[in-house]
Amino acid sequence: MTSEAERRSRRRIYTDLGFERYAGTRADQLSGGTLAKLNLGLALLADPEVLLLDEPYAGFDFDTYLRFWDLVGERRRTGRSVLIISHFVSDRERFDRIVELRDGRAVPR
Repeated sequence: MTSEAERRSRRRIYTDLGFERYAGTRADQLSGGTLAKLNLGLALLADPEVLLLDEPYAGFDFDTYLRFWDLVGERRRTGRSVLIISHFVSDRERFDRIVELRDGRAVPR
């Protein structure tokens, strides 16, 4: 990424995740939920075609959880993919497809 593209992406992510007030805070000073927001923001920074997230909403407050799904929807509309690995699947209608792992095998639901 160019420096300018990184700055634009960072500003957008700060706004999208409500992270502006933490922009100058060191990561080791953040709460668990805010650190989870930071990790999501870092994953989104380069705007990858495929985003692989492991337990991405663990620790999110409800507002951030809803913002997360807005971001996923935006990525879907632009032709990008998000693969979520989670032990907790709620709001099943938000997923295009759910695959369960049972005994080492992928089982579509």
